Amino acid sequence: MISVPMFSGVWQQKPSLLDRRLTITFYAAEILESVANRVGVDAGQTILFDTMKLLPYKAKAREYKNVTIREILDDQLAGTPFKYRVNRKKQLEIYKPQDNGNDQP
Repeated sequence: MISVPMFSGVWQQKPSLLDRRLTITFYAAEILESVANRVGVDAGQTILFDTMKLLPYKAKAREYKNVTIREILDDQLAGTPFKYRVNRKKQLEIYKPQDNGNDQP
């Protein structure tokens, strides 16, 4: 976590990317690509992903209120072959592990 000064002189911890809280709604007509884009926009962070791999997967129609990005991604990616991680450059990425079991970039 990163510390940021507050106006009162007290230091407050800035939440990590996955711990940021969002309020967002997804609809049955959306796909996972839309989930990734909209979460990224609301979080103020680009999420890295391969559009062609996400295209066949539907989003789950859900309304999230003040939940972490981690909880949203856990729910939306459940039942798919995709995982997520914060890479070495501190960027959030959605990826599909290789069939050989090597999950490392």
